[in-house]
Amino acid sequence: MWFGTNESSALAGASVYIPDLKLGVMTDNDGNYKFDNLPSGTYLVEVHFVGYKTLTKTIHIGGPITQDFVLADQYVEESTVVVTGQSKATQIKRSPVPIVAINHDNITTNLSTNIIDAIARIPGVTALTTGPNVSKPYIRGLGFNRILTLYDGVRQEKRRWSRYIPTQKRPNFS
Repeated sequence: MWFGTNESSALAGASVYIPDLKLGVMTDNDGNYKFDNLPSGTYLVEVHFVGYKTLTKTIHIGGPITQDFVLADQYVEESTVVVTGQSKATQIKRSPVPIVAINHDNITTNLSTNIIDAIARIPGVTALTTGPNVSKPYIRGLGFNRILTLYDGVRQEKRRWSRYIPTQKRPNFS
C-alpha cells in the first residue's frame, strides 16, 4: 500500500484502523500493512498519519483484497509558543524576603563539616553547635521551628529544627 500525495511515496508508521472491529495496524517501512483473519463484511477504514488529512473509506471484504490509500497533505497553523523564564538574579530582586543564593563554588571554597557551618559565613546566619557535626542555624535571630526550609520552592515539612533532636534523626510521629 502506498501513502502520500502521490502513489510513488510510502509513509512508514501510518495507522490503519477499522473502528467496527476495533482492530488497527501500522504500516511498515515500505508503507505496507496487513490484517489477518478479517470476517467478511463492509467496514469503515480510517487511515491516520501526522501531517496528512485523515482518510476514511468504506471497504467490502469478501476474501483476500489489496487496498491502497493516497493521503493529502494537511497544514495546521498553531498559535505562537512563548517561552518565558526568569534568571535567579531577577527572582531575588523581586522577592519581598531577603534571599541569598549559594552556589557550588561557594560551598567548596568554604569547607565545613556540615552544611549549616558552611552557610554560617553568610551575613545574618549563625550556627549553634550542639555536638560533633550537629549544628542548627539561626537566621537573623530566628531559630528552631521558625525557619522555613524550601527545596525548589517546595516546603520541606520533615526538615524542621528542634532544640534537642538533630534534623536527620528526628522521629516522624505523624
